[in-house]
Parts: sequence; C-alpha cells; structure tokens
Amino acid sequence: MDLASVEDLLEQEILANRSSWNPNGKITVKEDVVNKIVGVAGAEVKVRKWGLVVIRRAYTNQNGEFRTSSTSTKRVKYAVYFNNPLKFKVMAGTVFVEARHRGTSTYKKQPWNQHFSSGRGQFYALVHNAAYDYYTRVVPTYGLRRPRVCRISAKYDLCGSSEHRPDILTLLPTSDIRVTRREEDDNGNCIYRGTDGIYATTVHELTHAGHRELDTGMFNILYSNNCERLMLRESWAEGVETIVTNDRYRSLKSTYLNSNNDNLGWNYQRQRNTVAEMTEYTPVVADLVDNLNQNDVFSTVYPIDRVQNYQLSQIQRALDNCRTLDCWENNLRNYYNNSSEQYLNELFGYVRGVLNNNNPEKCK
Repeated sequence: MDLASVEDLLEQEILANRSSWNPNGKITVKEDVVNKIVGVAGAEVKVRKWGLVVIRRAYTNQNGEFRTSSTSTKRVKYAVYFNNPLKFKVMAGTVFVEARHRGTSTYKKQPWNQHFSSGRGQFYALVHNAAYDYYTRVVPTYGLRRPRVCRISAKYDLCGSSEHRPDILTLLPTSDIRVTRREEDDNGNCIYRGTDGIYATTVHELTHAGHRELDTGMFNILYSNNCERLMLRESWAEGVETIVTNDRYRSLKSTYLNSNNDNLGWNYQRQRNTVAEMTEYTPVVADLVDNLNQNDVFSTVYPIDRVQNYQLSQIQRALDNCRTLDCWENNLRNYYNNSSEQYLNELFGYVRGVLNNNNPEKCK
C-alpha cells in the first residue's frame, strides 16, 4: 500500500470519528401481573458528556424508544428521568429528589437499552407509566377532568396507604399525590401491590386531583370529616380506578384477572360485599356502568343493581358541585335519558345504607 492510500485511510478514520450520530435506545419495564414487557412512555432521557454535562435530551415514544438530535460527541452516558412536562413529575419518595435512573456505563456511539424488572427503577417506571397513561389516554378517552401538573411522591419502602393531598398552607414544596409500593393487608401484613395495584392506586389519586380541579369546594378542609362528602369522593375515584384499570390490563392480556386472582377483574371484589361490609369506597360507579347485578349473580344478600350503561363522563358531570347522594342521583336522572334510570333510587338506596352504617364518631 502506498503512502497516499495510507493517508486516505487515516483521513477517513478521522472523519468517521468526528462524524455526528444520534444517541438512541429503548426504555422498558416489566408488568409482572401479565408477564409482559412494555415501553416506558413519555419519559425524559438525558445524554451526558463525561457523565456530567447534558448535551442532548429526548422523550420516549409509546414503545419506550427515543432518538435525540445529532452530536459529534463519541462517548456518552445516559439517564432517564420519570417526568413529563406540563403533566407530572415523579419524585423519589421526597419532594426534593426527582425519580431517575442514571446509567453508569459509557457508550461509544451505541444505543442505550434499559429494562426495569425489579427494584426502585421498576417502581418509578410503573408510577410514571400510570400517570402518563392517565393524562394522555384516560382523560380524553373517558372525558374526565384533567388534573393540574402534579408532583407524585413515589414511596418505595413505605408500607401504607396512598393519598391525594389538598393544598397545604406552607412555604415548603409539597407533593400533590403519594403512591406507595406496599400496603397492609387485612391481617396487618405488609404486601406488594403488584403492577396492576400500582397502576390502580396512581389512577385513583389522580382522579381525586382531577375532581378537585372540577370542584374545589368538595375538598374544603372545613368539611374533611364529613362522611357524605368522603363517600362521594372515594366512591368516584374507586369507580374510575376499577373501570380504567380493567380496561388497561385486559388490553395487555385478554384473560387478565388481577393480582388477587378475582375472576371478575380488578376491584370487583367490592361488589361481593354486603351493605354492612362496605366502607366509603362503594362500587356505585361501577354499578352505574356495568350490566352486572350482584344480587342475581352472587347472592340475594348483596345489593340489587339494575342500573347500567352510564358513561364515566356523565357520572362526573352529575357529580360536579354535588355534596350529597341525593344531588348526585337527581343530576343523573335529570341530565340524561337512560333506560334503567327508574332503578337509580334502588341503587343509591344501598349507598345510603352504607352511609347510615358509618360510625357517627368518625364523621361530622
């Protein structure tokens, strides 16, 4: 090989090393309940030079894929942040630290394919997916009120209930929603929620946040112990959680039952409760939508439900600015024509029974 040929090869190698490329890859998470791998959608990926300086950013698509604009930097590190602008930000158990995963490996013009199958990364990715799905699919599909931009505190280690937090008068930053990975069962044992449970819990709390945007007065702190308001708030969020979670997981797996192996799907165990066994988390919203009459299917000890085919958007409109069960029922009857509306009083009758069974010491 002559000198000119060698010089040409060296020049080509130099140009190749200097040529630009597009950092890219795919972020995925395991849905253990249905044993499927899904993309982490709408998450922010940051590309770092020397592991420190962010030189490129991109957001993942529905399949978890991302591709940034071109760069001539050869060696990069990647990180994924579980947030989406103008929608939500997942925090790592505290309002001061963002939930993220920073890759430690250096990639020389290579893609980053990151999969979360366990641990904190999986939990943060699942909460992120649930929130992203709520804002981008659930709200427009079901005609629900969009929550404000929410800070979601994702509690990996905490064993306890999740919650929606109305505004607190403080100068310190606070989270709008808390989602826990573990909860206590009826025996006081701490158990993992399952991926469907994490999704359902996030949906439940975001529904509260949307309800608050619809009707701020419902969450007035002066009425925080009012049993009837509490029942309306929780029954509404419980109903959205039930319907949306079942729709989501049956789209992932047609034979989906749920992590509790209830053959009616997520949360329908509440329709197997008698009035005496029910709490403020009644199944009245699911009863307004579905065509299942638990009194016929299971046993005559269960409430009679002959109402069906209301839409979540209709139920939400009827709930707007309502503080009582009577208001909610009357609005449904007056706003819409439904072939089963003659049974509304019968259906809301069992909910009133639950309200009357509440311990008066707990409510004011």
